[in-house]
Amino acid sequence: MQQEFDDHTLENEIEEAMFESLNSSPKNLKDEAAYPKTIHIFPLLRRPFFPGMAAPLMIEPGPFYEVLKQIAKSDHKCIGLLLSKREEGEIHQMGFKDLYRIGILARILRIIPMEKGGAQIILNMEKRFEIIKEIEDPKALKAQVIY
Repeated sequence: MQQEFDDHTLENEIEEAMFESLNSSPKNLKDEAAYPKTIHIFPLLRRPFFPGMAAPLMIEPGPFYEVLKQIAKSDHKCIGLLLSKREEGEIHQMGFKDLYRIGILARILRIIPMEKGGAQIILNMEKRFEIIKEIEDPKALKAQVIY
């Protein structure tokens, strides 16, 4: 019974996020020139996302969670999502050679902290991007992109 409640609650949050994104998209992201040119990259293992979708993503405690906290303080609140070339693997060990070059820019709509650390984030998928330059950063994956 608890699982059904949690799934129903999550579905409601996704629906709310979709509604919010359609009605309250920040004006600074309406103009393509306002999208960030440099973004943090989060690898995905099994499923791609497409523009116009709203979806949840779990972020475990660790380096990606620390980056998430930085992004939450930014004006644009956007992350880049790239699908891994392999379905199996450790995302904390992945580099750009393990990821496809075309991904999706996602805007963070809501961050829900988890009891044991990390967070669940609700994302609105904004626009496709392509990596044009990898940026050296020992703590995170960052890239310069074009849309």
